[in-house]
Formats: sequence, C-alpha cells, structure tokens
Amino acid sequence: MWIGILSCASILIPFLVGLKLYRKLNHFQKYFFIFIIGSLIFELISFLMGQKNINNHFIIKCYLIFDLFFFIWYYKKHKLFSVWLSVLSYFIVLYVLTSEIYLSIANLTPIFYGLFYIVIFLYFVVQSGYIIVRIFDNLNLNPMNNYIFWIAFARLLYYLIILFIYLYPNIQKDVFENKLFIAVFVIINATGNILCNLIYSYSLICKKTVN
Repeated sequence: MWIGILSCASILIPFLVGLKLYRKLNHFQKYFFIFIIGSLIFELISFLMGQKNINNHFIIKCYLIFDLFFFIWYYKKHKLFSVWLSVLSYFIVLYVLTSEIYLSIANLTPIFYGLFYIVIFLYFVVQSGYIIVRIFDNLNLNPMNNYIFWIAFARLLYYLIILFIYLYPNIQKDVFENKLFIAVFVIINATGNILCNLIYSYSLICKKTVN
C-alpha cells in the first residue's frame, strides 16, 4: 500500500533537515538527530522485512525499547523529570525488560500479548504530556520557539493517534483477519507517523532551549 511506503519514507524528512542544519544545531539537538538516524535504521529494517513478508513485531518492539531509553535519558538531561515520573519510568523499564521473557514461558491468553504496546504507549502519552506542562511552567520562554515542546508534542500526538488501533485487537479477537481493519490500521498508523516526523523536522529548526 502506497501510504505505508509514504509513512516509512517520512522519516527522511527530519533526517534531511537535520543533515542540512547539523552545524547549526546545539548539542542537545544533535543528540536528537542521532535518535532520528537510529529511527531511520529501524524503519528501513522493518520495511525490508515487510516486503519479504517477515513478521517485524520483534523489530518494532526493539525500536520502542530504544525510544523508551533514549527519551528517559534525553528528558533527564534537560532536568524535566519529577520524582514521580522517574519512579514511573524505572517501573516501565523493569516491565519491558521482563515482560517478553515472562510471556515466552507463561501460558497466558492472547490478550496479554498486546499489553506491551498498551503499557508503553500510555507511558509515552503521560511522559509527553508532563513534559509539555513543565515547559509551559517557564513563563520566560515561548513554547513555540522551544524544540523540546515540539518533540514532546509530536510524540503525544502520535501515540494518542495510534493507541486505539493497538488497543482494539486486544479487545476484539481475530480483528487482523478483517481486511477493512488492516487498511484502517495502516492509514491511522501512517497518518500519525507522518505528522510526527513533520513536527520532528520543525523541532530541528527551533533554536530556543529550556533554561
């Protein structure tokens, strides 16, 4: 489906913007650009596996764990974490590192296998929402000129968009046997991904940072 290809290719937008502006980026933006490069690699591997009809769920989970660790570190570098968010983050890290091992040896019903996505997506929503609130607490800084605001907003928007399409298969059995749902799944995920990458691109243009 062409929209799936467009979704995968959209990661090239922030990559090319970051490449062009690399010398003008501050060091935190350069760290974020490294994340974009990592995302590009994961996207390419996932796309190639999809083209060969190989199940790419493992790569998607690896990407989400990469995403999780990077943004915990990234936001902590900006001193935007509170005690409760730090505790929650450590709990989520512990969960993602143990859940797959547990699920591989435990005889659980299929509904539990989608909890990985639901838990980590909900965490990303909470994390992004909290970061945005913290940025608005700084009255001396215009959020619209703050690249951290745009990164957090892109992530909040993306994970809110895709949350339901990952939640619904855990409620309704055999939903992926429905071709209409598969089409809707691809369209919604692609829309969220494209919007996220466009906003990521804009964040690389912003020069203001958190005080």
